[in-house]
Amino acid sequence: MNGALPQLGFEPLEEISYPITPQDPEPELLEIGAVINVPPFVCRVEQVIPHPWLVRYRAQVIDGADLQTIWLWFEPQERLAWQRRFFSALVHPFLPQALAWHEDTGGCYGLYSFSAGLTLDQKAQSTPWRELLDIYLELVQGFKAIHQAGWAMLGLTPQDINVEPTMLLQEVVYVTPIGEVPLDAIYTLGYSAPELLRPQPITGQEDIYTLGMILYRLVTGQNPPEGGIDRLNLPPQVHVPGVIQILGRTLGPANERCTLDDLLAMVQNLKNQTPEPGIYTYEVAGATTQGLNFARLSNQDAWGYQSKGGSNLNPNRCLVCVADGIGGMAQGELAARLAVAAFLEDQSTTDLDQLSSTLGQMTQANAAVYAAIGGRGGTTLTGVVLWGNRLTLAHIGDSRAYVIQPASCLALTEDHSLTQHWVKQGIMEAQEAQHHTERNQILKFVGEYGLLPPDYMDTLKAKLAVPWLELTPETVVYFCTDGVWELVSPEQVAVLLQGESNLQRAANGIIDLVLAQGAPDNATVVLVRCT
Repeated sequence: MNGALPQLGFEPLEEISYPITPQDPEPELLEIGAVINVPPFVCRVEQVIPHPWLVRYRAQVIDGADLQTIWLWFEPQERLAWQRRFFSALVHPFLPQALAWHEDTGGCYGLYSFSAGLTLDQKAQSTPWRELLDIYLELVQGFKAIHQAGWAMLGLTPQDINVEPTMLLQEVVYVTPIGEVPLDAIYTLGYSAPELLRPQPITGQEDIYTLGMILYRLVTGQNPPEGGIDRLNLPPQVHVPGVIQILGRTLGPANERCTLDDLLAMVQNLKNQTPEPGIYTYEVAGATTQGLNFARLSNQDAWGYQSKGGSNLNPNRCLVCVADGIGGMAQGELAARLAVAAFLEDQSTTDLDQLSSTLGQMTQANAAVYAAIGGRGGTTLTGVVLWGNRLTLAHIGDSRAYVIQPASCLALTEDHSLTQHWVKQGIMEAQEAQHHTERNQILKFVGEYGLLPPDYMDTLKAKLAVPWLELTPETVVYFCTDGVWELVSPEQVAVLLQGESNLQRAANGIIDLVLAQGAPDNATVVLVRCT
């Protein structure tokens, strides 16, 4: 940036930032009302804004160009020199605009434009990752432009990337010339490549690792572990064709990582393979038995499903649930039937918040049971809502749900039982709980309260720390009551499914396994596949 400063027509607001690194002395914090002079700008501090790495201030422009917001970074002289070199070498739409630099006895300052907006991290909290692929592709293309200019970003996270109204990087303070050693420690937990822990020349492969971790965040819905992840033991949420290959080629050792051109090609291929909403169909099969116990005079289990057609703008929708009644034969059987019917009574017309919609179905089921039985009985209830291929879950009791894939079996629920409580408290081992005489004593059930207490029902976050899962055509969602899981393991079910592609025959086969072992309780199984 040389010559006169650009004159920008925005309202007079600004944002002032101080980067703080482990080696840099922490600057004295400015108080509200303090005045800062960086010619031609004079600004008054209005608000301190928290930030993971910087101390930011929102301030009012007293004198200078008419700007909406600006950044002011207090920096060491060497880093400010790098900033000037970087912005002189590259002008890109997703970079902030360099406006001024100033050095005096009070410190070195860089002044940059700033645009507030929705960050990639915020958008990812409510948007399926497949809908973010265009943004991710644009991000990779931006990194390529930066690398071609001879620089690496370093230290970037989804919180540092504005995506609405336009894409703009908020954090460029740690840009480093490729081939040079960083001036100070640059390491962002979870997102920085491991080699950044040692001072060595930057190669650009550090950014490939960061881009891999950003995709991990978008797909799983959670920040990567601070200590990194094992490529050979990736979580089930990323077992998606195309995604797992990208992570495998971005998160390994530096000499095994792909180039930015390779990454662009893989992301474009993944984008091309992404199916349009509304083309999903659901195969659902179930089987139930009263069991072989002469004292079981009725079947207190219930299950059901309901599906709705969709369009490219509004995907198909499917609700599935299983229940196991408690509180006496008549009351338990009634509670299970009422809960299933109410859960399947779909009131939702939009997928803006699928998780809230799923919890609403469970709340609706609880209200129906409590109104009919008044706390004198109840039922377990485990239900899912599929919108397109995205699954959300609500769960109360000790019925169970699993996701079964050819190479894995993942539990989606945790029992609300006395023995499971003992396991969590360290009183008992999980293996002992499986056969303990109190294993059927449940601590939560639908119909216990007229109004469910906060956090009474579980979602996928309780077990997997994610709000939803995306299913592949190879995935089968498996539901069962305790009359099944006490006798047949999910691993046995996985083996059975490998040899039987017809879901109804597979469901019948699971019940046959239960009957072969005596079936002392009602037993119900439901299988769902989304294609």
